[in-house]
Amino acid sequence: MHAERPFILCFCLFLNFTLFASFAYAQPPAEHSTQQHADTASPPVPPVTSMESYIRTRLGADSRLYNGREYIRNGTPAKGFPNLEWDSLMPGFLVYDGISYNIPLEYDLAQDQLVIRNYTDNILIGLVTEKASRFSIGPYHFRYIGPGTAGIADPGFYQELFAGSKVTLLARKKKNLVFPTSADEQPQYFQINTYFLLLNGTGTRINNEKELLDLLSDRKEDLKKYIRKNHLSFKRRIEGSLIQTIAYYQQIKS
Repeated sequence: MHAERPFILCFCLFLNFTLFASFAYAQPPAEHSTQQHADTASPPVPPVTSMESYIRTRLGADSRLYNGREYIRNGTPAKGFPNLEWDSLMPGFLVYDGISYNIPLEYDLAQDQLVIRNYTDNILIGLVTEKASRFSIGPYHFRYIGPGTAGIADPGFYQELFAGSKVTLLARKKKNLVFPTSADEQPQYFQINTYFLLLNGTGTRINNEKELLDLLSDRKEDLKKYIRKNHLSFKRRIEGSLIQTIAYYQQIKS
């Protein structure tokens, strides 16, 4: 038995090398990439090697990223669309289950669902919300707020409008499909934004200028002067006015 071991070892090594070579030098498949979409302007992707194709096919389904459910969009014909800003996948950045990805994304505001293509690029899947700690699409940055955050009763994705060391401004953005009373009209998506101020670890909903100033009462007079000087209007342009005022508060508190 001892005399046969070198031969068995050599044979196993030869077999492993042969299998690897068959993958490495096989005819490469047609160019394909799970990171591309027809609607995005992205640089060309290098051809996928046979070994890369084998790894994607055999190991892709086990990736931490591809563990959601098939995403099925509401098929009701309607004016508008349920997604954030763009009605298609867009280049994005995602932190999912502790791992960072640069990957096309879309965010369905009606279902509060973050969507990607699956690893074989043939269906859309909705990611597990709790595992997506942060993501960005274009200039929009979102973070997941869990059920343990004081003052925020609705867990989900919140847009981070301003993040400072003293205070953070968040927006909960949703779209509702509203059905008309007349049969001649189409249903339509309407967006509803709700704003929250994170101060000392507690979230508080902000609906107007008075509520914001009451929360930031330690600099109330300074903020009033700033609002008047910059002609901010919380009725006509609440989001921009909130961002500017809170950024100024952060500045004078630093």
